[in-house]
Amino acid sequence: MSDVSVARTEHGYQVAPETQVPAGIRLRDKARVLLGHDVTVDGGVFLAGTLHTQPRVKIGGPVRCFGDVLIGPGSEVHGGIESGGAVRILPDAKVYGHITAVTDVHLHDGCKVAGAVVTTGDIVVHGEAETGDLRPEGRVRSE
Repeated sequence: MSDVSVARTEHGYQVAPETQVPAGIRLRDKARVLLGHDVTVDGGVFLAGTLHTQPRVKIGGPVRCFGDVLIGPGSEVHGGIESGGAVRILPDAKVYGHITAVTDVHLHDGCKVAGAVVTTGDIVVHGEAETGDLRPEGRVRSE
């Protein structure tokens, strides 16, 4: 990550809006990472903490986090998501790969997951979501 694009804040790390990160993101710090709107990451995201993206973020590789993952509206992940916590895919976001989570997975209206959704918790579908196989150890709920 470039020092210019990443700032340490009191809540974790933040990548400024409309920034291109050429080599992916790897952090061993258990902090939250916030990717600002319209950020492009040209690789994967590997974190010991949590990941939150604002709208229209493009991640060009897999996401692996020990904490929770929130993919913002209109964002894209070109690889799977593995989370040690919960995963939330907001409206019109797309994940081109599988989602694996330790706790619940929330899929919001208009999101697309081009792969299986596997979790030891519940899968909660808010509205209409396009997915592959849903494989919870808990249950599938609609809200």
